Amino acid sequence: MIQKWKIAAGFALLVLLASAAVSASAADVLEQGRRIYQEGLLPSGKPLQGIRFDNVPVEGAAAACIGCHRRSGLGGVEGNSLVPPISAPFLFPGDEKPTVSDPRYPARLVRLHESYTDASLAKTIRTAETLAGAKMNIMMPRYALNDRDMHALTTYLHQLSGAVSPGVGARSLKFALIIASGVEADRRQVLLDMVKTYFLHRNVSWRPGGRHMRMGADLLDRTEREWQLAVWELQGPEQTWGKQLAAYYAREPVFAVISGLSNTSWAPVHKFCQHERMPCLFPSVDLSATQEDLYPFYFSKGTALEAELLAAYLRTQTGQKPHTLVQVYRDDAVSRGGAEALAHALAGSGIKLKTVILKDAAPNALSAVVKGLSSEETPMFWLHPSDLAALNELTPPAQLKAAYFSAVLAKDPKPALFSSNWKPIAHLLYPFELSNQRLARVSAMKRWLTTYNLPLVDERLQSEVLFDMFLLAGTTSQMLDNLYRDYLVEQVESYLGSVINLTVYPSLGLSTGQRFVSKSGYIAHFDNNKLVAESGRIVP
Repeated sequence: MIQKWKIAAGFALLVLLASAAVSASAADVLEQGRRIYQEGLLPSGKPLQGIRFDNVPVEGAAAACIGCHRRSGLGGVEGNSLVPPISAPFLFPGDEKPTVSDPRYPARLVRLHESYTDASLAKTIRTAETLAGAKMNIMMPRYALNDRDMHALTTYLHQLSGAVSPGVGARSLKFALIIASGVEADRRQVLLDMVKTYFLHRNVSWRPGGRHMRMGADLLDRTEREWQLAVWELQGPEQTWGKQLAAYYAREPVFAVISGLSNTSWAPVHKFCQHERMPCLFPSVDLSATQEDLYPFYFSKGTALEAELLAAYLRTQTGQKPHTLVQVYRDDAVSRGGAEALAHALAGSGIKLKTVILKDAAPNALSAVVKGLSSEETPMFWLHPSDLAALNELTPPAQLKAAYFSAVLAKDPKPALFSSNWKPIAHLLYPFELSNQRLARVSAMKRWLTTYNLPLVDERLQSEVLFDMFLLAGTTSQMLDNLYRDYLVEQVESYLGSVINLTVYPSLGLSTGQRFVSKSGYIAHFDNNKLVAESGRIVP
């Protein structure tokens, strides 16, 4: 009996091991296909090779499918040519063939060919000819793939954008709004009111009898989805946010994060979204992560951009560079991030840096800093409004000719925030638009607020949120029923330039792979109680 039990147990173990080996092998094949598609790298480690119809050879990353068909496999526009989708639903047999809209003419629908088999697809990849035998676009290479490599690529294509992403229901599309701990009650309420109002009226417009103006692509016979909002509020220290986000997501999966608010770091949210491969679209934060990962998007780098603006400006002041720049800040994530970014940006400039961290209650700590400034030192104040108010009570040293201030930390300051003692020597790092151009930009946002009886409380925040909503409406409309997260990322990259800039930022732009849409600003000063540009627009 015992011997038979041992034999049975041993056989079961062999079955489990064999099953694990098969599973690992399937995963390996899928990863090999991914590397061919995304990196242009064959399982052998050699570069993928192809020849276009103009006999131009391509290899490696330049030959990778992702270059034209994109990560989602849903194609787009390459030059003047429409690149067709090659994701699983478009290539292989299914219950119903999906449809995409032509990015060049959004109202035009693109209906595709009959389904491929693995054999016919392999022939097309090797010959760059359609099922009917016609030559494809000149940009489509003829790939030299053996049967093993072709099997790996085909295996990858069989699952590429094959199942809709989490948060997508038959009649609904769910988004998350993330609010970090420490956010002021009035700003939290402004964010909630604007997003909920937009969602409500957007959903009403799509219901039967709604008055939404539709384009040709919008008339496609399909189920329109109601937008649903999940509000994720983070509590306690930043170190715990990751677990809180995971718990929220487990309870209610969402398609993407839309907007958000934090007075401190956004890094835990950035990390979570990148890990879950979930788009995180344009939170209102003062310090963004500096790395450009795939899924989180930002309006700007915040205080880090200010640091780059100042460094670029000071490097041009050949005869007027400060000998020593004294950085003064409270030890919080946003202020510290700006100071660290400036130290990095000024490396090799010849300007000395000195750091003063304010630990005592204002105004005592600030008074000691101001009184201790020597004739060779120029202060860079990374200060919040409360510390600026304390600074206004002090008189700057007579020899002090200039002092620099963060406009981000000062909450986009108006002239009244500076006393007559400091205003003549104040220079603001200003990553926002100035004067008449700004008034024109935000006028549409103000009209929208009036339409829906919402108060103007925070011009920067509210302009950001409304732009975010308009962008989301445009991108999801063009996606039709192809609701995949990677496709949303690609749509944001493509569509952002079509949205009217109603924000406080001077210029918005986004190329493939970029994640900061505002990359410029000014050094500004006060002239007759009006903030004006001291420099031209700086693009560090």
